[in-house]
Amino acid sequence: YHLARSINGNGLAEGFLEALRSRVYVGVSAGSMIFSRNLTGHSADVIGDAKDLNVLGATSVEPPFGLFDWYLKPHLYSPDFPERDDAWADRITARADFPIYFIDDETAVRVRDGEVDVVSEGRWRFHP
Repeated sequence: YHLARSINGNGLAEGFLEALRSRVYVGVSAGSMIFSRNLTGHSADVIGDAKDLNVLGATSVEPPFGLFDWYLKPHLYSPDFPERDDAWADRITARADFPIYFIDDETAVRVRDGEVDVVSEGRWRFHP
């Protein structure tokens, strides 16, 4: 959420999108989440991340790019986030009213010419 708020607060979104016309972007962690139009205060509530917004002194966030209708939640099964397991993902999908990719640290979601596919040597889940 901090990255999205920083992009918006510093007016970087338009220039970033312009750069994407001729470049490949590889996002990691929060950098992979910033393209979803579902990166909002609502998704923070659904995912259980509202406290992360509150740490920033905020209750909402505007998606800086809004290119995709699905949400991406990284670090599934990560030892750095031990709570991010199947039960955690199941609890979120029970509340979610938007599509979500849950990906581990060995997985990427690739978008090329509007087509989405998953490249993985690890584990991932998709909730439509």
